[in-house]
This record gives sequence, C-alpha cells and structure tokens, in this order.
Amino acid sequence: MFGGGQERKLRPGTLPVPLIMGLAEAAKIFEAEHAQWQAAAQDLRSRLLAGLASTRFQVNGDQEHVVPHILNLSFDNVDAEAFLVTLKDLVAVATGSACTSASYTPSHVLRAMGLSEEAASNGLRFSWVPGQTTDLDVEELARGIAKLRPRS
Repeated sequence: MFGGGQERKLRPGTLPVPLIMGLAEAAKIFEAEHAQWQAAAQDLRSRLLAGLASTRFQVNGDQEHVVPHILNLSFDNVDAEAFLVTLKDLVAVATGSACTSASYTPSHVLRAMGLSEEAASNGLRFSWVPGQTTDLDVEELARGIAKLRPRS
C-alpha cells in the first residue's frame, strides 16, 4: 500500500466505515446464532457420514480439530473427477482448493498430511452453509455415489 501516513504511517487512506459497520453487524449476528449454526452444521455432517456408511471411504484430517461445515473424504478405487460429474446436479463438491482448480495433480495438502497419492487424488471436499442447505437429500447423494463403479 502506498500513500498517506495515517495511523502512525501504518496505512494510507480513510477507514472504510461502511465495511466496519458491516463487520460489526456480522459479529452481532454470529454471537446470536453461532450455537444454532454449529448444531445445524454438525447435524448435516453426521447425516452425510451416516448416509455414506455403506460406501468405502476415509475421512481426511484430524477430526478433533475440524470446522463442522467442511468434510474432506477420499473414496476407495473411484476417480474423484467422476464424482464431480456424477454429483454436479446434487451438491457442490470440489477436488481441491480454488487456487489449484486447473490442476489435476493430487492435493499437496492431503499429501503433506501423509495420505497416499491415490487417497490424495481421490479427496473430495464437501462444504455447506447450515440454514441454506436444508434441501440436501443425503440419501440421494449416497445413491449417486454408490452408482460409481470402482476403477480397475
């Protein structure tokens, strides 16, 4: 950043008051609703895992230190790109981060966590917003995943 010496030369320009007020309002809403939001996120996470119970997969990451609205799974012997095509009408799902969306290499994050190359390349990230994802049919999603044939 270049320019004036406001705030003891820490930054140039005038503080964005509307953005500051928006952040304050978001903090109020979060304070009032975060317990309900977390419970809804955890409920959807539990239903999704229960719905996939008959499918061979592994949950990636330290489950003691996760946010309840993101779930990363690796499925045995199934190409993750096939999941994207199969599930595109059911749920938004990604094989990696947005910054590597053009790359078809295994997730460097999952590899750094010690996953095999196959598990890292089959990793899928599910994420949702509780209250806005109430129409997700977990059973239909599980059926869509079950339709995929293992790779040979």
